[in-house]
Amino acid sequence: MEQNKEKLLEWAKSVINDPIFEVVEIAKTKYSYVLQLNTSNETYFLKQTPNEFLCEIHFLHLLKEKEFDGIAEIVSSNDNLRCFITKKIGDMSLQEYSNEEFNPALTFDALLLYKKIQDSFSLDGLDSFLSKEVIDWREGEFLAYYERMLANEERLFTWGITQEDFTALKNRINTVAELKLKLHSYHETATLNHSDLNDSNIRVELGTEEISIIDWGEINLANPLLSLSSFLYGIRRRYNLTRDNSEDYKKLEDHAFKLYGVKDEDIEDAIETSYILGILYYIFTYIDLMKRCSFEFPNQHAKLYKALKEFIERT
Repeated sequence: MEQNKEKLLEWAKSVINDPIFEVVEIAKTKYSYVLQLNTSNETYFLKQTPNEFLCEIHFLHLLKEKEFDGIAEIVSSNDNLRCFITKKIGDMSLQEYSNEEFNPALTFDALLLYKKIQDSFSLDGLDSFLSKEVIDWREGEFLAYYERMLANEERLFTWGITQEDFTALKNRINTVAELKLKLHSYHETATLNHSDLNDSNIRVELGTEEISIIDWGEINLANPLLSLSSFLYGIRRRYNLTRDNSEDYKKLEDHAFKLYGVKDEDIEDAIETSYILGILYYIFTYIDLMKRCSFEFPNQHAKLYKALKEFIERT
């Protein structure tokens, strides 16, 4: 992805009325180039992505039409430069706001907003997103994606998978199908999901503690328990939490799965099932990222190998 800072700023100055007195480079990756633009009256963010991630513009417009608070307002977009400008939303990330400590109350508030956004889209209305580069991992498609992953043996061996590991993965095709049916029994309806929901993409307004969620460029259609499990895994890992060592985390996890309709007696099994499939969900999101960016992200190969090994061990 060409990242021409001069062209981007030239365009930004043409659509922002106030003079820009400071430009800060926030992110520069294969899939996202973000500049913070400060004026005397407002802070803006300019985001450039590959074409495949521009569905974020469409999605943000839809959420604004639904009058959601906590969603960035798009000021302008430019198809030729593959970028858009939003007004700043939230003063800092949840991670920063909580001073690197687990904040169960605001974490659950973020899940409430996330669930409300998901619920605002009917199942019938989701198909319109498939033409906008949104990946479909609903039911049978999830298993089909697993089989396509196995079809690219060379990539898996590049990650470090051995022939023994590869055979084990092939032997688990039926297991994946069975686990997917089990997950479906806990939550039947697929929905739009944020592929990278974490406490860095959750923003907090100082004073009001109003929550917002950013970075919607990698949405997918799937069982929402996969996205939930991925989010909770990130929380556990960042703050070294388990159901055994933190009563606050256990309560959060219980409330989160109840929020998605899981019954009390099914929670622990639903957590385990969604966690195992969530490992694949994590791997699939990276494979999708590699495809969209035409880049294999070699610095992530060790993590992907470790994730596949854990999947084999847990199944």
